[in-house]
Amino acid sequence: MIKHIKNVKTGISIGKQIKNDPLGFLLDRVISFFINIFIPIPLIGELIAAYKAQFLFLFLIIILTVLTIFITIGVTIANAPSQFLPNVATEAINFVKGAFTASEQQTADELKNYIEAGFTDTDIPSRNPLGGIGMENSIVTLGYGAPDSLFNNQPHTGVDLVPSNHYYQTNEAYKKTGQIIVFATMNGQATFAVDQYGANYVDVHNSENTMLTRYVHLAASFIATGQQVRAGQPIGIMGQTGMATGVHLHYELRVNQGGTFVTVNPLNYIQ
Repeated sequence: MIKHIKNVKTGISIGKQIKNDPLGFLLDRVISFFINIFIPIPLIGELIAAYKAQFLFLFLIIILTVLTIFITIGVTIANAPSQFLPNVATEAINFVKGAFTASEQQTADELKNYIEAGFTDTDIPSRNPLGGIGMENSIVTLGYGAPDSLFNNQPHTGVDLVPSNHYYQTNEAYKKTGQIIVFATMNGQATFAVDQYGANYVDVHNSENTMLTRYVHLAASFIATGQQVRAGQPIGIMGQTGMATGVHLHYELRVNQGGTFVTVNPLNYIQ
């Protein structure tokens, strides 16, 4: 009899709740249903439904905290300084049609089949990567073997070049595109990669693998890994990617000595 009376009172209470707050009653039932599925402990669902505002607030705080952690991790990875990346040169996605910006694609199209005047097919570099005779098209901003302040004053392994006034006045590739173009200085097979500091660079090995030329800090490369290039062929646009304080070309020449490529002064080969 007592149990029957309790059931009647419970039914009356439920009826009043449905009449006075139908949405609240429905929300309580939904919460209780799902809580009982995931936490099948008696009265837990009813308890959470009774204090749903507090539990919903706590749940919202937990969700926001988790989202904040994931966003923070993502931003940290995206903005991680290059020195925290693996200390190896990694193969990057080649700059191919569709991967350029609009201006870079236009430059690539304008220079299709272009060979800079004065270059001839050769396996030994003899011209400046900015073209011209000797050094008339370039200015050296840091010489070979000079202390490199960006790398703890270690000897510089190449030469840093910027265009001279003569380059701007006479270079046909620059006149065509309005971009500072870097040219391969010998025939060979190219490799495009990104170093541990984020610099885009192209290596060219000659056919006998006795020499390697390297072009660093490119803003964009026209060359895909494995591509055969000719001396005088445009290989990219001068830039300041990676460890660079300004727009310039870091140009290296390496000679194969017993299987090891050793840097030499590139200026000794520029006529």
